Amino acid sequence: MERVRGAVSGIVESPRLDAWLLELPDPILIAVAAPLEMLAFQYHLEPPSDRHLVRAARVACEAVETDLRDCPADFAEAFRSLGRAVAE
Repeated sequence: MERVRGAVSGIVESPRLDAWLLELPDPILIAVAAPLEMLAFQYHLEPPSDRHLVRAARVACEAVETDLRDCPADFAEAFRSLGRAVAE
């Protein structure tokens, strides 16, 4: 769970998050907006729910997995890292 939380942190607390939202192509932004919101919500939820955070991470990864080549490189790598953490 520590790896999942670390990977989620790399996305929702990234200093590049605002830039990513501006740089993402419109169709990808539309696909990832709600999953990213849920991911951030579950990450900051107190008390935390690991089960819901993992589900939100899976959904967010699925929302962008086929379009990562069209995303900023650091965004794509952050989501690949999250996907690896969730898969373990």
